[in-house]
Amino acid sequence: MSIYTIIFIIFTALMIVLNYKTRSKRLTHQEIKAQRIQEQDDKKQRAIDRMPRFGYYIYHIAPKGTPLDEGFIGMTNTLDEYKEYLFTSLKSGKHNNKILQKAWIDFAFTEQDFHIIHENLSGRKACERMVELRSQNYMGWNEAIGGWAWNNSLFRD
Repeated sequence: MSIYTIIFIIFTALMIVLNYKTRSKRLTHQEIKAQRIQEQDDKKQRAIDRMPRFGYYIYHIAPKGTPLDEGFIGMTNTLDEYKEYLFTSLKSGKHNNKILQKAWIDFAFTEQDFHIIHENLSGRKACERMVELRSQNYMGWNEAIGGWAWNNSLFRD
């Protein structure tokens, strides 16, 4: 037997063993799906756990007397800073929510149309209330379920 034959036999045997080990580690489709669902649930929980315990506001932007299913619903735990950011970005035409930006440009609301509807909520309670108020995409001037277009995955199951 030549050295090349011996190397070939060893190499083939090694490949068979490695291939067997690789196949035995593969997950089924159901296991992969369950793993992804668990990762999404963990991500939701981590995001909620990072929130301060209390101090959340839920606000409604719309002319006074407008039903809550119309207009824009949002939440913040830094009310004054957020209001300043919100109206600065709207005035400069750079707000991420294009529906709200268009409503601002069309003079559908003013800074006086910012109304607090809930205050001093926990982060979890505020998220739950947001999902109740915005249970589907493109409700009122909101783009996403729960009003969180930037993190809509928090509310998708």
